[in-house]
Amino acid sequence: MLVLDSRREAKTDYWLKHIQSFGDKSPIILVINKIDENPSFDLPRQPLQKYNIAHFCRLSCRTGEGLDALTQAIQQTLPQVELVQTHFPPRWWQVKTALEQFSTQGRDFLSYDHYLDLCRQHEITSESEQQTLIDFLHDLGLVIHFDQKVLRETNVINPKWLTEAVYKLITAPQVIQQQGTLFTRQLKDLLDTRLYPSHKHDYLLELLKKFELGYAVGADQFLLPNVFPVQEPTFSFDYTHALHFVLDYDFLPKAVMSRFIVRMHQDIQNNLRWRTGVVIHDQKFDTTALIQATDSSKRLHIYVTGQQRRDYLAIILFVLRDIHHSFAKLTVKEKICLPDNPEVTVSYTHLLNLEKQGIATYTPEDSDTVYHVKDLLGTIHNPQANEAEMLLILRKIESVLGDKTEESVLQNVNDVIKINPNFFGIEVDVNALIRKLWGRRNNQRSKA
Repeated sequence: MLVLDSRREAKTDYWLKHIQSFGDKSPIILVINKIDENPSFDLPRQPLQKYNIAHFCRLSCRTGEGLDALTQAIQQTLPQVELVQTHFPPRWWQVKTALEQFSTQGRDFLSYDHYLDLCRQHEITSESEQQTLIDFLHDLGLVIHFDQKVLRETNVINPKWLTEAVYKLITAPQVIQQQGTLFTRQLKDLLDTRLYPSHKHDYLLELLKKFELGYAVGADQFLLPNVFPVQEPTFSFDYTHALHFVLDYDFLPKAVMSRFIVRMHQDIQNNLRWRTGVVIHDQKFDTTALIQATDSSKRLHIYVTGQQRRDYLAIILFVLRDIHHSFAKLTVKEKICLPDNPEVTVSYTHLLNLEKQGIATYTPEDSDTVYHVKDLLGTIHNPQANEAEMLLILRKIESVLGDKTEESVLQNVNDVIKINPNFFGIEVDVNALIRKLWGRRNNQRSKA
C-alpha cells in the first residue's frame, strides 16, 4: 500500500518502482490521503497501470471520507496474496496461535527449544515438519528465523522489536557523527536494555551482517554503509587506462551500492568509501577499481585499472549480478563505453550477439568510426585466460560469498552466470572448476 500526501509533491514513480523491485507482481493499493485539504489533487491513472495497481483510493483520515472504500479494497485484494490461500493442518494453526499469544503478552522472542516444545505439545514431532512449519511462519512474517548457527537459537515473534532496533542503530546521532561507525559498546546506550538485553546484542549485530546492512571491523566496530558520508573523498585514480563499464537501471535501489560495499569490504583501499561509491584493490590481481553510483542518471560506473583488470571486473560483475538476482524485479542494462568516446555506450549483449553471428565490426549510430567487435569485447574479456586464472577468480568469488557449501556456490554461479562462457571470456565448464576447487580445499582440510 502506497499512501500519498495530497498536499505535497509525491515521487510516485520512484516509490512504485521501489515496490516493484522487491514485490514484483504484488497487487498495489495506491491511496491519496488528506483530500479534505486538497480535494482537487489526483494522479494520471492510465500510465500507472503498468505497476499492477489493484485499486486507487481517495480518503481523509481526519474526516473518515473514503475509509469504507479503502477497507473494501483491502478485503478484495488480500485474497490475491499467495500465502493467504495456503492450506495447512490444524495443529500448525495451533502453534501459530500460541506464538501470537506469546507476542500479545509482551514476549518479543523465544528460543528454538521453546518452539520445539510447542510443536511437541501439538503433536508435531517430525524434525522435517518442525522445520517446514517454522520456515512457513517466517515466510508469513510471523516469526523471524534463520538456520545459521549464531542466529538459529533466537526466534523473533514480534518483528517490530527487530525493526525498531535496526532503525535506532542506523539513525542514532552518535553513529551519524561517527560517519557510519558503530562501536559495539554503544549498544547498551543506544538500545533500551529492558527490551534489548545485552545477551541479544550479538544476535542483532549478526542480523546486520545477514541483511547486509553492515560489516565488522575488528572486535569492537561495525560500519554501516547507509550512514557513510555523502561527500566523495579526495583521491587519485588512473581513469585514462581503466576499463569503463556501466550499468543502467530503470530504478537503482540504494541497497545495491551499500550491499556491494558490505560484500567487498575486505578489498576497500585506504578507507575510500562513501555512501554512493567505493575504491577497492586486490593484491593478488594487482588491480584497483572504482565503483560509483549516480542517482540522477540511475547509472553505476565501474572503472578498473591494473595488471589483471579483466579478471577483477569479472568478479565485480558477478557480485553485482548476484545482488541484482536477489530482487524480485530489477531491469539492468550492461554497457561498454567506447574507448575513445566514453560518453557513448554500446550494449554488452549486442556485442556478444554480433560476435556469435560472426560480424567482425560495429559502427555506432550517428558515427563514422568503425570498431572491431573483438577489440571492444577485449576490454572486458581475456581470451588467453587459462584454468589457473579461472580458479583464481572462483577462489575470490568463494571468499566473497562467505562460508557456503559447494552446492550453494554452484547454485549461485549457475543462477547468476547461467553458465554463460562469455562471462569469463572463455569456453569453460564452470561446474567442473568449482568441484575441482572444492576438492583441493577439502584435501587441505583433511591434511590439517
